Amino acid sequence: MGDMSADGYKMNNHGSDLDGDERPLFQRAEAGQLEFVLTELDTAITFCEVALATEKSSTKERNIGNAAKAYQNAQYFSQTPRHDLSGDGRYQGKLERLKKLLHELGQEI
Repeated sequence: MGDMSADGYKMNNHGSDLDGDERPLFQRAEAGQLEFVLTELDTAITFCEVALATEKSSTKERNIGNAAKAYQNAQYFSQTPRHDLSGDGRYQGKLERLKKLLHELGQEI
């Protein structure tokens, strides 16, 4: 059918990575990726807000740890060989909010 591109995707005879039938599938996957990452950032923000609102140190520490895990997940899935979310305004806005909250909690990322 076609040769392989440098990133391992099969190329059609015209040199592009995706056939017309495959393009909608990849577009849906990219949209799902964005929604997953935004949800992880929202989750991390919520954990930070709970940590800031509590007086109990064990609850604070647990929520800081959960926020860090959600942040790590978001970072991991925000960049793939086929799609980088760093240019998305919603992603950047949530990421900046999360960084401010983590800073308030004494966490540097």
